[in-house]
Amino acid sequence: MVARVTYISLGIIVEACFAAVLAPGTPSAALRARFLGFARSVANYTSSALRGKGDSATLQGLIAATVELDAVVEFASASSPDVGRRLGQLRAAIAAATTQLIFAGAFERHPQSPVSSDVADAFASLAADPSAEAPSLRAARELASISASAPESLSSLRLRRLVDAAESSLQLASSRKIALSPRSMRRFRIERAAAVNAARAFLAVIAASVFWIESAWSSGGSVVVIVAIVVSLFASRPDGVSAGIGFVQGAVAAIVVAGLCSFVLLPAVSGFPALASIVAPFLIAGGIAMRFPKTVAAASSFTLFVWDLIAPDKTLYVDFSEFANGALALLLGIACGTLMFAIIFPYRPVRLRKTILGAMRRNVVSLAADPRRSSHQDWLRIGAERVARHAAASRGAPAETRDHEFQTLLAGMTVGIAVLTLSGLSGREPSSARTVAALLHVVSLDRQDRLAAIALRAEHKLLRLGEDARFSPDRQQDFILGPIACADIGRLAGS
Repeated sequence: MVARVTYISLGIIVEACFAAVLAPGTPSAALRARFLGFARSVANYTSSALRGKGDSATLQGLIAATVELDAVVEFASASSPDVGRRLGQLRAAIAAATTQLIFAGAFERHPQSPVSSDVADAFASLAADPSAEAPSLRAARELASISASAPESLSSLRLRRLVDAAESSLQLASSRKIALSPRSMRRFRIERAAAVNAARAFLAVIAASVFWIESAWSSGGSVVVIVAIVVSLFASRPDGVSAGIGFVQGAVAAIVVAGLCSFVLLPAVSGFPALASIVAPFLIAGGIAMRFPKTVAAASSFTLFVWDLIAPDKTLYVDFSEFANGALALLLGIACGTLMFAIIFPYRPVRLRKTILGAMRRNVVSLAADPRRSSHQDWLRIGAERVARHAAASRGAPAETRDHEFQTLLAGMTVGIAVLTLSGLSGREPSSARTVAALLHVVSLDRQDRLAAIALRAEHKLLRLGEDARFSPDRQQDFILGPIACADIGRLAGS
């Protein structure tokens, strides 16, 4: 126990020291640079969408990228107290950026506002230098600013809503003020996938154990352990087979390097300096390869297993039969684990895409029935995860099918935002409660045949309420988002 605590603690300390030397800088600065790069991409897409030149594939990629950005923020918070204190604030910034993307995507299909081109120019300036956001957003806000009582174009109201989301995202990301407390985010879950993975892991371990018992192989227990590791590691991957192939490639490279070190290079030298000088280049090369998406699976496998195969704590001259047994158990374990993904409940992209689309529709219905079940941030985060999973599962699908399904997901995210917006409006303005309740009831029943007409009626009622002279200008401003939300629901009815 003492030895294990000692080497784990020593490993953590050494890794931290080398990270400080080889990767200088603070997580806050790196995260800010990452977010500014993302903001530049979002502003570029927004500028194109406002000109009617937006690309659905780009939009899908950017929404999926918000999932990765959220993971980066979460990991950075573990190593930086400053990021940890601002975790809630940064997540709100990511949610605002996601909202901006969804609103910008709507301009590909909406009639354009007369000032859309000028606002697009402002976003193009923002894309050129997102660190100087104030002038660009100020210009965009001035261009998009209209009277709340101007009913001539909901497109103009959407434009101002888009600018508000962009401004909120950049302000939250760059502000040093701790405005929001961190909280855990809800994750996208598919209960069926969890049950499938549990069944696959159980059957895989049973099959490997039967092989061990029947063969009476001395290394059979290692095969069982490796099979369990593989099915656990790849359970969250959309396609465990492709990930397993990368792991096999890395394991083969680890066996070759370990054999070279153990039987050719290390027997000719002695002492730690010689050991380090021989092994270090291979480990450094593996670490570099882990930074690239195309080689991350093979490199992870290589760095994970090569040191164990070299076994520097054993005698200098490693027994070849023992080495061969360990190498064979490693390859057989990874291959068997990968094979389980191909045999037991194999990956079917079409089925996964249908599951994702069905889950989005059911969630919209349940959200309309009880809007308190989710916050804006949670809804956007779960929707972005669905978009990311759909993007991975639709790579081989025809472009027309892929785009149609993505637009369906985007419509679901938009309707969810509209439901939450209307729910918030009815809570603040009791005069709108009956109108909002009637519309949300129809959404909760999934009555597509009535939805467009009810949404149009609610839109007109909320517009009239916003123009009511009895309300103060502040209360009239509060009604701005209501008609847009109703129009979004009506426009997307049947999607």
